[in-house]
Amino acid sequence: MNVKSVKKMSFSLFSVSLIAVGAFFYFNHGISTTEHGINVDRNVVFDTSVSQKKINSNQSFNNVDHKMGDTTTSSEEIVWEATPEQIAELRKWKASRGWYDTSQANQDDYKSYSREVLKQLADSGDLNALHMLNRGAPIPEKKALLTKAIMYGSTFAIVIMTDVEMPEYHLMGQQPTDEEIKKDVINAAVYPVLAKMRGELDYTPESEFPKLEKEFAVQLSDADRKLIEEKAAKLYAELESQREQLGLGKFDNTIPPIAQAYYRSNGVLK
Repeated sequence: MNVKSVKKMSFSLFSVSLIAVGAFFYFNHGISTTEHGINVDRNVVFDTSVSQKKINSNQSFNNVDHKMGDTTTSSEEIVWEATPEQIAELRKWKASRGWYDTSQANQDDYKSYSREVLKQLADSGDLNALHMLNRGAPIPEKKALLTKAIMYGSTFAIVIMTDVEMPEYHLMGQQPTDEEIKKDVINAAVYPVLAKMRGELDYTPESEFPKLEKEFAVQLSDADRKLIEEKAAKLYAELESQREQLGLGKFDNTIPPIAQAYYRSNGVLK
């Protein structure tokens, strides 16, 4: 694999992936965005006010389809119609998970804060501050900031980390071996698994792994997928342990009714 192909991959896959996720919200539904042991059967829980549905994010990629409990349609089930009220409700949920909306008025406030103030806010778990600090940060600092943001509950940081984990070899004047690229792809592939575990159903192994394999000309074997699964489980456990030490409790993987409706409308949830 030559430098030219690596350059193409670095810019095409993850930039397109990241833009696609944001555009998915913005253009379809008027929602704009900006910019480390777990039990193997980790449940992503639906709001029980609608039904007792659960997705078992069973970290086996041969059996990773959503395992639904009650799949019958209830009279209380919301139908996604992309009304202003529904969009606002969905946006509020996404914002609580770190999806920093460029159209929100408070962006100007954060831009006016000094780096010292942003760091203080970030240390207290302010996701907007963490994402603001991430912009333009060198890769090591970027990884630390995004990992902290993931620990505090940002699922958007998970999406960004997929990109960050893939080095832009052409910018470093390097020509990686196939083995080096495969290793980086495996590290990057951990994050779509983590996103699904956290209830982000439009950014999952099912949607992202084929892109990785195609763009980076690699084939993820069963052994590779098992390794990715183990890495994701370990990362989830480490981050959840940090949350508990801070008194934050376990991750809240609840998918509220409005998000269920949105996911159903796009075919990622039955």
